Amino acid sequence: MRRKPGFKQAFTMLAHGVWMELTKFQLAPDMLAAVHQIAPDEDSTVGAVICDAIKRDLYRRTRAKTARGADERLVAPLRALLADDLVYATRWDDLQARLMRTYAKSLTLAIATAA
Repeated sequence: MRRKPGFKQAFTMLAHGVWMELTKFQLAPDMLAAVHQIAPDEDSTVGAVICDAIKRDLYRRTRAKTARGADERLVAPLRALLADDLVYATRWDDLQARLMRTYAKSLTLAIATAA
């Protein structure tokens, strides 16, 4: 009996066109209509357009960042925006009140714990 490949192995096989299996699934009518419009524009088939979309999503998922550390390019602007509130707050509830006053949105402050 052939063992099913793991996620990364299956993605690698799919990316290189090594292995395909016939499968059936349902699409909403508007999604199917959109795919039918896209396929001729790309000189492709409906199946190829769907397969490429799945392949791109799998690629994105395999390249996703891990939770090991925050991306400094994303954190720095947020840190600058919140700097005064973070400096002058004396307690967590004080920080939450400052953020709610400043940004007038429903914010909830929770302490993150390591898993």
